[in-house]
Amino acid sequence: MIFFRNALVLLASVALLAVATVGCTGPQGPEGPTGLQGLEGPAGPNMIVAMGSVDQNGDIAEALNVSSVTWNGSMGWWEITLTDIDYLTWDYITIVSCRFRSGFEGYATHSSVSGQLLIRTLDSGGNPVQEGFSFVVIDVEAP
Repeated sequence: MIFFRNALVLLASVALLAVATVGCTGPQGPEGPTGLQGLEGPAGPNMIVAMGSVDQNGDIAEALNVSSVTWNGSMGWWEITLTDIDYLTWDYITIVSCRFRSGFEGYATHSSVSGQLLIRTLDSGGNPVQEGFSFVVIDVEAP
């Protein structure tokens, strides 16, 4: 009987202690070990060496490292001089997209000559058209 009474007292004490400590924060434990560090990725924004958005008149809306943009009607391409960059197609990754006016459909290609970036804007039949475009030039070996 004494055992049963002591067990009841102990059980009541534990229940009272549990009710009294709900919502209380205990002491902070020691800081755990530092996790593994991931591999460092390649450079980000420094890889973009030039970019621009050009309308069908050759007006540059936004640009980085673009000295000039000229339409060469006899060749059917845009000639882009980049600031302090002797552009050669295979030295860079270049992405070009069309900014055709409503009603025009087609695509764009790029190449280089004499250190200039050349962009052809072509209609769906492959004929050169003087239309707008956007481009990004990426140097994968940039720091």
